[in-house]
Amino acid sequence: MSENRKLKGQMLVRVSEGTLQGIRQEAEKRDLSCSAICREVLVERFGLASAEAMPVRLRQAPRPPAPEHILELVRLRESLAETCGALVMLARGSREQGFTALHGEVEKYLPLVRLQVRDIDRLKNRMLGL
Repeated sequence: MSENRKLKGQMLVRVSEGTLQGIRQEAEKRDLSCSAICREVLVERFGLASAEAMPVRLRQAPRPPAPEHILELVRLRESLAETCGALVMLARGSREQGFTALHGEVEKYLPLVRLQVRDIDRLKNRMLGL
């Protein structure tokens, strides 16, 4: 259950950047929310029941949507991957039907197309800083 449903009272506390950074580091280290860390301190200081601390796991902020140029790159990659799949089907069909020359040509280009798909993946990841 979320903090908001069980704990109705709230307050805004302004702190220095250093204090905020320390709270965030402790929260990340323990995989808790910043609020859970602050509640622990309040419980210890004021001698409240430990249930008041209510540890809540750290919730990751949603990622912003990818920029349009990244989305275009993703669409290009998917299109190229679909082309690769179609080439695989063509290679298989040509082999099964005895078109050895066509099968050989398709097999020659498949590794190149697969390499291009991987190159696009690497480029996208670099652009996203991954």
